[in-house]
Amino acid sequence: MVRAVRTALIALGLCLLAACGRSVANDAPLPRIPSDVHSKVKLGETTPAAVEQLFGTPDQRAADGALVYESQRKRPSGKLEKETTTFRFEGGVLSKVCQSRS
Repeated sequence: MVRAVRTALIALGLCLLAACGRSVANDAPLPRIPSDVHSKVKLGETTPAAVEQLFGTPDQRAADGALVYESQRKRPSGKLEKETTTFRFEGGVLSKVCQSRS
């Protein structure tokens, strides 16, 4: 009887941990690329691998090799704002950084 109760409590605890983990991951804001991104990368020098080392795995990889990062931040009004940062490459090095908000 004690063994069955202990097993049930362990199973319940594991379920709660798994559920909490999913909830936290879904509610967490996406990481933000800093607005001073240009001070961290150099046009004509930075490679795609270096961008990934700085900012992590991109949300999208475009067919042309561009790396796209999406993030969210809460405005003072409470409204969520989506920010997209796209790193474009030519000849294996960074050629352009585009940031947009919506």
